[in-house]
Amino acid sequence: YITDLNLKKWMINSLDHGLSNCVKKIYWIDHHLWDKESDELTDKLGYYVKYNDAKHTASENLAEFLGVKEDPVVDLIKILSRDSDFGIMQHFLTEPLTDLIRYLVYIKKSKALLRKLVRKISRGVFWDYETELLWKNAYKMKREVVENTLRNYIYKEVDDRKIYFFFTEPV
Repeated sequence: YITDLNLKKWMINSLDHGLSNCVKKIYWIDHHLWDKESDELTDKLGYYVKYNDAKHTASENLAEFLGVKEDPVVDLIKILSRDSDFGIMQHFLTEPLTDLIRYLVYIKKSKALLRKLVRKISRGVFWDYETELLWKNAYKMKREVVENTLRNYIYKEVDDRKIYFFFTEPV
């Protein structure tokens, strides 16, 4: 199963090459819009089972595809994924978990810590002492970036409008 990755031709070719000696059936469950060329290539190869609904998150689509209903852990994952993907940020865990995941992926570059977090969440442990400590580091870094951004700007007036250009490192 592959989920929540925007389908690209190079990914399809890499998978096709890497699995050339295997009996294959790849389930690609997503919510990203695929380009026509990639979509047609998967149809031509014939071993991709695609389930894509852009109105829902990948987590919602995966739960629907697997027929998971009324599971409290999956239900919370679906709420958090919708909150994060659509920028709603209403649930109290959405923003800290989103910050933590970005921190682990882009700053720490730690697949091991990310995998550990995913395993905890899949068991219904969304927050614990270890998660709190990691999040404190992520939050501290986020605050530093925001504060630096607020100090690094250029202000211009154009046609009676005030325009601010902010410069920051990616978070």
